[in-house]
Amino acid sequence: LGSVREITADWDFSPDALRLQDDFALLRAHDAGVHRLFRIALQGGDIAALGDARSVGEFVAADNTIIAVSHALDQPGELVSIGPTPEEAVRSIAPAPSNKAPLNWSPFESFAFSGWNDQSVQGHLVYPAGFDAQQKYPVLLMIHGGPQSSMGNAFRRRWNPQLFAAQGFAVLFFDIHGSLGYGQAFTDSVSGDWGGKPLQDLQRGWKFALENYPFLDADRACAMGASYGGYLIQWIASQWPDAFGCLVSHAGVLDTRSMHLSTDEAWFVDWEFGGPPWSAQELMAAQNPVEQLQKWRTPMLLSHGARDYRVPVEQSLASFNALQRRGIQSRLLIFEQEGHWISSPQNQWQWQQEILRWLKRWTSSNTSP
Repeated sequence: LGSVREITADWDFSPDALRLQDDFALLRAHDAGVHRLFRIALQGGDIAALGDARSVGEFVAADNTIIAVSHALDQPGELVSIGPTPEEAVRSIAPAPSNKAPLNWSPFESFAFSGWNDQSVQGHLVYPAGFDAQQKYPVLLMIHGGPQSSMGNAFRRRWNPQLFAAQGFAVLFFDIHGSLGYGQAFTDSVSGDWGGKPLQDLQRGWKFALENYPFLDADRACAMGASYGGYLIQWIASQWPDAFGCLVSHAGVLDTRSMHLSTDEAWFVDWEFGGPPWSAQELMAAQNPVEQLQKWRTPMLLSHGARDYRVPVEQSLASFNALQRRGIQSRLLIFEQEGHWISSPQNQWQWQQEILRWLKRWTSSNTSP
């Protein structure tokens, strides 16, 4: 056997894909809101970031050529070649037909604000379609799952910000504490603090956006999230109940203890809370939405896949029952054949339509039941 050498000791990223190319390793990792390729010399460990400000999906490497799918908030996947130098960074190899009318994607911009403990947090804003700076627009705050994930400059099939921007919403999302691409300490900081630092980031980012983008109408605003993002929605319902006119939670966590004992990923919750429920009772109770139901008062749409084993469907069933018993406007969608994600095209269409109807109902000038 050969010797083992560490060549990325000072590289503070979490790669999720690896390809070998001659004397180099190609690693894909989140980097400040972009899913980026890095080229690392196996001899010496020199590291270079490849590509441009767009994200990289699937990629293959052969000889000196890298073929990848490149995408961004305002661009669906495009087949490109990525070169090793800035001069030949990205070249399209499958351009759109010249006779095809282009879609008018809404523009976006990124910004930074002071989040928890005044640490820098990155935010993104997608402008509403047909933007007019003299008008006020309803706002949608989108919260990513994970929590160890990222929602930056990428084109998504599920809950694409462009879909909501096309319906007249200004769309905000933040890479809160726990997100990937800002160093391991930033990512690890969410463990054991699901309802702490991330909530402060959301509150500070929201305040920053309202102060710096006067066209955002805080009186017509909703927030939505899935999985861990759904947990935060149900945490917001008690900890920040007056910020939004409506909430949307998909596959959200109501009770961290019961979810811990029924999930197919118990090892993950053990890691996040430092052990099983009987050894982490105090920590779980302090950040458990089910303990705060008496404070809920915001209308909420819930959705869940009946075959979800990651966050079992009983979490949304219990949330809906609590909302109904408290007399809070609420709606529950159960997709019988779906798991943790809504995957089939037909269900995707219905899911998105139901969400849009809910958002428009509570951000219109008439929000009566």
